[in-house]
Amino acid sequence: MKKESLKTVLIGTIKTISNGSAIVFIENTFMEDVLISKNDLNGAFNHDQVEIQINYNFSGFRTTGKVLKIIKRFTNIFVGRAILIKRRWYLKDEIERQQIILLQNDNDFELEENSILKVEITDWKNRKKQIIGKIINLLAHPNDSFSDLELIAGKYNISKIHSNQAVDESFEFNQKSIEKEIRNRYDYQYLNVFTIDPENAKDFDDALSIENGDKYNTLGIHIADVSHFIYSDSYMDREAMVRGNSYYFTEKSFPMLPKNIANNICSLKPDTPRLTLSLFLKLDSKFNIISYEFKKCAIKSNRRYNYTEVDKVLIGESDSRFKKQLLTLKNIAESWRKKRFIKGGVDLDFSKIMFSLDKSGVPSKFKKETNTLSHQIVEECMLMANKITANELNNKAINSIFRNHKEPSHNQVSKLLEMINALGIKKNFNQDNFSSQNLNIFIKSIKNSDKSIIAKYIILRSFKKAHYNSKNEGHFGLGFENYTHFTSPIRRYSDLMIHRLLKNQLFKDTIKINSIDKSVLFANEGEKRSMLAERAYNKLKLLRWMKKNDGNSFNGIITKFDNTFIHVQIIYNGAEGLINIGTLPNDIYVLSSKKNTIIGKSSKNIYKVGDKVNIIIKKVDIFENISIFQISNKNLNNKKWH
Repeated sequence: MKKESLKTVLIGTIKTISNGSAIVFIENTFMEDVLISKNDLNGAFNHDQVEIQINYNFSGFRTTGKVLKIIKRFTNIFVGRAILIKRRWYLKDEIERQQIILLQNDNDFELEENSILKVEITDWKNRKKQIIGKIINLLAHPNDSFSDLELIAGKYNISKIHSNQAVDESFEFNQKSIEKEIRNRYDYQYLNVFTIDPENAKDFDDALSIENGDKYNTLGIHIADVSHFIYSDSYMDREAMVRGNSYYFTEKSFPMLPKNIANNICSLKPDTPRLTLSLFLKLDSKFNIISYEFKKCAIKSNRRYNYTEVDKVLIGESDSRFKKQLLTLKNIAESWRKKRFIKGGVDLDFSKIMFSLDKSGVPSKFKKETNTLSHQIVEECMLMANKITANELNNKAINSIFRNHKEPSHNQVSKLLEMINALGIKKNFNQDNFSSQNLNIFIKSIKNSDKSIIAKYIILRSFKKAHYNSKNEGHFGLGFENYTHFTSPIRRYSDLMIHRLLKNQLFKDTIKINSIDKSVLFANEGEKRSMLAERAYNKLKLLRWMKKNDGNSFNGIITKFDNTFIHVQIIYNGAEGLINIGTLPNDIYVLSSKKNTIIGKSSKNIYKVGDKVNIIIKKVDIFENISIFQISNKNLNNKKWH
């Protein structure tokens, strides 16, 4: 039977390109994204605005289409590596995986295979349907580890510097500007205020204070008042919106705002008067919130703590004049954290592996950063401030920006159950009684299991990603009906917008507000870009580490299977690689129908997701972004793990 279809022409934006195919977002409609095959792209690239012809299918299949014409190119600048084909240089773009002929080398750059280049397109389609570009700059030569950041910044279109106009704007403000404004604010410079941040932090946008009373405690959550200095539609504001957030890498960070604002004027540095938008919470003896109030304040931080310093005070290894306050904050955080998990927040406590670089730019030292008491103090205070802010804006029915996280769908829960079953772990929930509370009980039950880490990753992968939206849809992972981002205006544009909305609502300010929908779009795009860039950077650095350790053996854990490969993560540092199923010794292995195990035809040996394996690093191709492992014949029993 012939498929019933209807063809029409619409305008949309190329959302993502993967494996040659593209997803197109149709603007101002409620229709689903459209799938465009590789052969129907007509030269369109990521983020291009295009006119497409779509094919509505009424047989249950996904809506497909083809690009008719490109209305507007997103960019004509690309970063990639040089490839020599039949004596002609091409650029292999790191995003689109297209090949661009480089016919113009006006500056006579000395090219090598895999040189990192920045290229400007001069002709999108010549008579031979080839894309032609000229070399703007030779960013780095191959095998130069210190070129990695250049490649990632270029690949994800991250602006490393601010415009001269934005920098000039930032220097319109100085300490005198702050002193002048203090007279218009609540002056709380007498409070015992301190910051708690990572050791290498440069911008401090939140601080805490706690006043112990006979019956009540008053908790102050002080957030840098960035909106006092950054006006809507200023140069700084426009650039901050496009960036969406700051970008952090091991070697260097690229702040959302010019350094004079981010690291100086707005940063809550010790012993320096600073302007804040502060939230004061009145707490009873059980740390329940009796009342709260937002205030425009002036504060002066008394102490800059890092996480390690606070942890030592809390466990009694060192002393501090703010020990009493820190212990009270610990008790508040523990109480709020416990209540949050009971009410529905999911307790996924992940450790993060950090690394430092050696003189050649290759990772050398790895450190596991865990969620300690000091982290929990900051986390719970900021979560509460964000929740109260969202409640305030939602109750007032203000068009705002919310941070939403949807509950897993029926299909996602089904896949989650399959994977947990494959791990052989006893669970307390099924499709019918799935809830965040039952999920927490399960997570707690496997806390001491050697499969706890992989189980948490499986749970995390089953969740939908959190995102910004002008419509409030609640936050499943946190268990909050209302949630937003208020506490990091130095490094997130969404928070800066929330500050402006709060001021207009609470203090009757008349601050110009940018388009909410436009701000949401850029905030989501910036977050996605920073996440992908950080992942790509870390993977590239770990590839260089694996290249250096080629031939060495390490202990890993199986994370998933596909039709050809076993995916393995090295436990020591999180580096990932592939094992070709066909290379497994002494047998032929077959993938199960649910793709969570492989079974040897003769031996009946089974490899499952979550199994620990000893691997040898066999091949690493940094430029193709791939690492190949081989199963070692060594027995893991009684073996000391790296």
